[in-house]
Amino acid sequence: MMRRSPVLITGLVLGIALGLLDLAGLAGLFVEPAPPPALVIVSALLGVVTLVAVPAAWRGGRRAAAVVTGARIASALLAVPAFFAPEAPGWAKTAAAAAIAVTVVAVALIWAGSRRRVGAGVTTRTASLLCVAGAILGIAGGLAMIVVAPEVGQDRFSYPFDTPMHVITQLVFAVNHVLLLVAVLAVGRAAIGPSRAGRAGVLLAAAGMIGLTLCELGAMALAGAQVDDSRVDLLNLGYGVSSLAIGAGLVLAGIPVIRSGRWRGWARYTVLACGLALFAVVLPAISGPMVAGRLALIAWMVLWAAMGVALARDPGAARPAVTPAAAMGR
Repeated sequence: MMRRSPVLITGLVLGIALGLLDLAGLAGLFVEPAPPPALVIVSALLGVVTLVAVPAAWRGGRRAAAVVTGARIASALLAVPAFFAPEAPGWAKTAAAAAIAVTVVAVALIWAGSRRRVGAGVTTRTASLLCVAGAILGIAGGLAMIVVAPEVGQDRFSYPFDTPMHVITQLVFAVNHVLLLVAVLAVGRAAIGPSRAGRAGVLLAAAGMIGLTLCELGAMALAGAQVDDSRVDLLNLGYGVSSLAIGAGLVLAGIPVIRSGRWRGWARYTVLACGLALFAVVLPAISGPMVAGRLALIAWMVLWAAMGVALARDPGAARPAVTPAAAMGR
């Protein structure tokens, strides 16, 4: 049994909403163009599974929480084909992207809330491995955008990829951001010390990373849009605000990391370096040619990998580092 927390409750409430939406999707059988009936029926069954499992998860059942999480992930995967169906209307693709985004948030909250017990959580060493893995994903995605021959014109938002490859790439970047988010929270637990500004920086960077994840998922729905589309402008605004939050948060967190003296040598400067590099290198570069922007992001990912190594060198690398309470500095 696990203790019910506000984090878990929020995740389960989102799960309920998603389950109800799955059931409401049955109405799609009576519209034109109709989605594949099998897809609609399976989604509805997953909605039923979610709603049946939520009460037990609400009472603290770990297995029930796992069932809710599994059902939501499966339902989100069923939404992916909408991005590849040329006959799917724009609103359907937007709804699919929104459902996937909410699912990511719900699953993360349920997972975090279900681990709120003494001794539970992601250790600093595990967070370091996830950070390095996320950095490698980011480097691979950036290299792919440079070396792959363009499949569409530069007037397409998805350039250089066509719709299927664009969707896959955005999913990779979304996973990259989630893994780096774990690292940000681990820094807050392991190396900030009592600094309030540092804790505020961790929360700001975490919020920016969540916003960036949602932007990547939202970009999936705009695979066929032109670069001058007003929706693309709005999405770019989201990217910009999220990036500024990450940079400012890492700078705020990086200064107390240096002052605390917990990390030694080059490791103590990695958090601050990630924040400063965003402003000095990444943001200027992405406003220029696509290749320059990708190279800057790859260099930024190398700094994130260095932060992952720094986390692994932390003296308390084997202790729990990422829990909701730890992220708040309590």
